[in-house]
Amino acid sequence: MRTRIFVPGPVLAVALLLSAGVRLSAEEAARGVIFRDVTEASGVDFAHPPSPDVEYIVETANGGVALFDVDRDGLLDIYLVNSLTARTADDPKNARSALYRNLGEGRFADVSEESGLAWPGWGTGVCVADYDGDGWQDLYVTGVEHNRLYHNESG
Repeated sequence: MRTRIFVPGPVLAVALLLSAGVRLSAEEAARGVIFRDVTEASGVDFAHPPSPDVEYIVETANGGVALFDVDRDGLLDIYLVNSLTARTADDPKNARSALYRNLGEGRFADVSEESGLAWPGWGTGVCVADYDGDGWQDLYVTGVEHNRLYHNESG
């Protein structure tokens, strides 16, 4: 039986940077610079759909994020949950969620479609747990109309 430990956000951010292989030059480290935009180089290309005409309070909340090792290769992968607007909610494919597999050295690959995690509907959050004790981390995605439990069948 594994014990789950809460990790504060800043600690998790540092862990993600380290696991992604982001390295600082000696000059950057000496200046105290610890952040630089590596979005394009990383391969993570994700955006929440804009909603200029917010009609309902639920439209102001975006989806969640989970950092977990989906394939047990020792690298943190990223799952980003998207959300919809009331006008686009009839077609859940308007807001694609995304799973990015960590390739190491700060690079990620979008594996959303083949993983089955691209279209959970109007997502509002996500949590990670090995709910069945098989050693593989599973996802529970919360949503406006329904929640989804995704069993990781990688093993």
